Parts: sequence; structure tokens; C-alpha cells
Amino acid sequence: ARRQTAMLITRGTRGDVQPFAALARGLVLHKDCDVIVVTELCWKRFIKAAGKGLRPGSLRFRPSGGDTTQRVNADVAKLALQWGQHFDSLQALMFSRSEVEFFTSEGCFFHWAWEMRPDFLVFGFLLTHIAMIISEALEIPIVGFSLQPARQIEPRTNPQTVMDEVFGPVREVMNGPQFISVLQQVMERIPDRFTLNDMRASRGLAPCPKNILLSNKQCEELRAQKVPVIVPISPLALGAQAQQLESEGMTLTDFIFLRLGTDSLDAELSDFILQARRDRRRVVAMTFSSMPVGEGKMLDIAAEICRHGMPSVDPGQENQRHHPAVIALCAGQPEEKEVSPTALRLVQEKRLLVLRSPVPFGALFPEVDAAILHGGLGVTSEALIAGLPVVTSGILLMDQRYWAARLFELGCGSEARSLLWLLLLWLLFLLFLLFLLLWLLWLLWLLLLLLFLSGCCSWGGRKASWKDLGSCIRVKVNYCSCCRCSGVTTRSILRAADVYVAVAVHFVASAVGVIILTVILTVRVFDHSAFLP
Repeated sequence: ARRQTAMLITRGTRGDVQPFAALARGLVLHKDCDVIVVTELCWKRFIKAAGKGLRPGSLRFRPSGGDTTQRVNADVAKLALQWGQHFDSLQALMFSRSEVEFFTSEGCFFHWAWEMRPDFLVFGFLLTHIAMIISEALEIPIVGFSLQPARQIEPRTNPQTVMDEVFGPVREVMNGPQFISVLQQVMERIPDRFTLNDMRASRGLAPCPKNILLSNKQCEELRAQKVPVIVPISPLALGAQAQQLESEGMTLTDFIFLRLGTDSLDAELSDFILQARRDRRRVVAMTFSSMPVGEGKMLDIAAEICRHGMPSVDPGQENQRHHPAVIALCAGQPEEKEVSPTALRLVQEKRLLVLRSPVPFGALFPEVDAAILHGGLGVTSEALIAGLPVVTSGILLMDQRYWAARLFELGCGSEARSLLWLLLLWLLFLLFLLFLLLWLLWLLWLLLLLLFLSGCCSWGGRKASWKDLGSCIRVKVNYCSCCRCSGVTTRSILRAADVYVAVAVHFVASAVGVIILTVILTVRVFDHSAFLP
């Protein structure tokens, strides 16, 4: 019988591409299919390596154009990612534009589907519209392969702060699927090279409805056409959400892993773990994948864990308590020109290992005691399978917050913890204290000036006023001798009432500004989600 040909289309970082490589191997090994993976050119070598041991010609690669990794590492993208974790409105905007950003690859995907004529096409979460266009124009069956089943932004982990109470209702609306759907439809209509209807018109298809709906129209259409959507996630990991996703037409299976049969740890990594065991140290693995946290920040965190971390032990075994050893997996992070002396010392003491090349998590995680992760599906599922306690941190965006919440619900991880806000938070707090001190000194000076002027019976034959206060400030004269005042009395204060009112108004305006600043900074200081556990 003729082998079926499957075309897998995806774009993104390694975490988006690797599950499709694993699926391609599964289709070849267990379904005897020929598979064509269409993705970004930077992943060509990775896809080719995934075909190791397979039937010759069974796994092929075709380019889709674009380079998501390069875009993520751009300065503007880094800034958006850094601040996006603190503002749900910015996350909603990024979420709604995620599919639009890949519209430019529609021509490549369509060309390869037209040329290769696969029997069915498997598409990722962010290529739904493109897959539907290809299916409708070329009459090719499609299957969804969704790595991010949630269509909304995960609520914040700690809504007990004043700011969360104030903006809670607004965040609830922005994080909901209706708002995301409306914003996504708006983005699809904004002219940016071309819109969704431009792509459909170029393939001779009818345009999408002009009205903007509160629901996700492409998902509804997929359900109406009975298009299968596979979610490679264990229902146990999703808890109560599993039934909801299944009611929406999704099929939950189990985690999918890329196993080449040759995954093992190199000698350097194995020796480091063995030495830590001899020293009775727990071993912590830390990775943030392609999230631009920075190697320097990772090494600073690793040094703090090595120096101050102290795992708990059973009663009577306190003498076996030792500071842990850390494996910092810095692959995907820009390499720092200078490494801190503390980190270098820990490396020499064999308490810190810095690796800048990819490591198979399936082989590493069973050998360590805990993990600090960025919360992607692939690395999180590897930690779950290995039974590791997890701290989810780094840049906490859509799926990162989602998986942090799932781990916390399962009791195998902490709530999401931000690392990047901490230094900026304390810098703002110190600046606020400095500003408050200067403001108090300025206020004291104004009050003394008011008392001096309030004792003035006359000022050049007239009553003292706020203009005279200004002139005194400019020329820095001696306030007592400038008008030969006879001292501060009740009548003199009343005669200088306009000066008093001017200073009082200035004082009230300044006080309101300080109060507002105090409230904002106090909320941020005592917002526990901004700190490490």
C-alpha cells in the first residue's frame, strides 16, 4: 500500500519545534508515514538530526522563512518581554498578535503544500488561519497539534495586594478569552503588509465576516468542521481543566518527548553530579531556554543558591546538611564577557557547573534533586516525569504563568516567581526614600521662611505677599532684617495670610504627589509575587 505523506507546519523557538520533531519520528516509526516538516531555516540541522535511525527519505525538511529566535533576542523584543510579565494589558496585546506575526510565512507554507500534496497537514496553535486557508484552497485534511490549549492569560498568582484589588476586575476582563478574541480579530484587520482577508482573497476564498465577535471564530469553525485537535498533554497535569478542554473538542493524549536512543550525559556533567553526591550536596538544575534572562543573571542566582541555600533534612541528620550544587544550563542565553568572581570561585570549587551547549533533559533530570525552569511545556513535562520539585521563574508570560499554576495545583512546584523585577524594585524604593528626605528638608525650609515673613509688618510700605517670598528666595536676603520686623505675632501672621495660603497650596500639592508615590511603591514592595520564594 502507498505510504501516507504528512506535512507538519510550525514556527517559533525550540520549545515550539521540538514536539513536532518528536511527532514526526512517531509518525515514521509507528505509522510508516513519510513526513515533511516545514519550519524556520535555523532548525534545519535540528530536524535532520531528529531523523537519525529512520528510514532514508522518510523525514524531510522544507523552509518556512522567518527567524523567531533572532526576533526574540532583539532589543525591542527583550524590552517587551521584560515588561510584559508585569502588565496584563501588554500580554494581551502580545497574545493577540502572536498569530498575525506569522502571516508572512503563508506563501511558503502554501507553496510546499501545493508542490508536495500531502495526504494530511498538521498545524501548530499559531498557524490556525494559515492551515485553514491551505485546507480550503487545496482540499487537504488538517489536524491541530496544540501545545497551548488555553485561550486566555493565566490569572496572577497573588491577588491579595492593594493594586490587584483595585485593578482586579479590569485584569479579569483583559485576561478572559472574549477580550483576547476581540483583540485578535482587530489585529487581523489592521493593515500590516497584508491582512487575513488579503490572504484569503489571494487564494480565491471568501473573506471572513466583517463583524467582530466575542468568540474565537476559527476554533468554532474547526469544531463545526469536526477537525481533530490533539493536545499532547496528560489529563492528570491539567486537573479540572481537562474536562473543559475535552468539551471544546480537544483530544488529550500524553506528553510527547523527543528520544533519539542516544541521549546521555557527557563526562563533565556526570563527574560533577558524582562529586556533589560524594560531598552530600543536593543538585539543582537551572534553565530558562530561549527566554532572554541573561547568563549573568543566571550565574548571580546560581551563586546565591550555592552560598545561601540550605536543604532540609530528617531529624537527627543535621550534620548532613550542606549547601547545594547548581548546574546552570545557559544554552540560548547571550554569553557574558565577564563572569563575577563569586561564580568563578564556585566553579573552581566544583559547586557550580556552567554549560553553554544543549543537554538532554530526559537524561539529566532523573539525576538531580530540583529544578528552576522558565515554565515551557517541554521542560515542565520532563520535570514532571522525573518527579522533580520545580520553581518556575524567569520571564513569566502566557504559557509560563499557565504551567506555573498547574505545577502549584499539583503540589510539585511553587507559584510563579519573578527574578527580574527585584533589583529595579529596590532601586525605586531607595530613590523614593531619597526623594522623601529631600522633600521634608524643603518643607522645613519653607515653614521657617513663612515664619520669618509672617513677622513682617510692612514690605516697602505694603503687606508681605507670595511675590516677596519669591524675591527673598532669589536674592537670598536676611529675612529678619530685610524689613526690620518686630517678631512673629498673631496679627503679623494674619497680615501675611496670602503668603500662608500660597505655601499651604504648594504643601498640599506636594503632599498629594508624595502620597500617590508612596501608595504605588508600597504596593510594589509588598507584592509578594515580585520576590523569590
